[in-house]
Amino acid sequence: MVVSAPAVEAVQAADVINPAVCTITITRGRLFAALKSVAPFMSDDPTRPHLASVLVELRSAPPALRLVASDGHTLARVTVPVVGLERADAMPRGTLLAAADVKALIKALVHTRKTATQAVAITVAGRSIEVRVEGATHRYTAMDAQFPPYEQVVPPLAPRGTNAVGINPRYLARACDAIAALGRTPASVEAAVVVFGSGELDPVTVRYAEELVGEFLGVIMPMRV
Repeated sequence: MVVSAPAVEAVQAADVINPAVCTITITRGRLFAALKSVAPFMSDDPTRPHLASVLVELRSAPPALRLVASDGHTLARVTVPVVGLERADAMPRGTLLAAADVKALIKALVHTRKTATQAVAITVAGRSIEVRVEGATHRYTAMDAQFPPYEQVVPPLAPRGTNAVGINPRYLARACDAIAALGRTPASVEAAVVVFGSGELDPVTVRYAEELVGEFLGVIMPMRV
């Protein structure tokens, strides 16, 4: 996947709210599930530190939290609804949370069925990120790096035809595991939509959407067969 151009600034969509001046409220279980879904897609390649992260974006229509991760071979984008959104008065780029911080936050968000609906507040002020969970404040510093323009490698979701392509089964399994993690329970996931491009080497997308849970979009680069 050609997503390794850190010098290119991330694409700014018209509905991306400035995370530097926004505070969002989301349920503990929903944030935990979203992070668990994208975390496996982070890079562990020391030569690509800008991909050892999760891109955090806020959406305004409707209010939602979007997380994006990629290791250069696969990409995951998860969008989940939020409970509340404050100070949505600017529209800048997203914020990068380092892989180590993502893992630490996932650990802090572990919950029981009873605490899954607890409110979690996320505030981003410059590079300072604060996540308030059950009376505790977890502080992180956003990475001084730029995530690649991932929108450029996301193909249209509408089918453009069918074609026989080769897919690394580990990458496909990763996308399926992410969808299961995003759902309320693995059993709640009934169907995912897989879209193949018209060309032999066009990206393959795996999409799952459920109104009460959120949306998952995975992009997998095919192999020559």
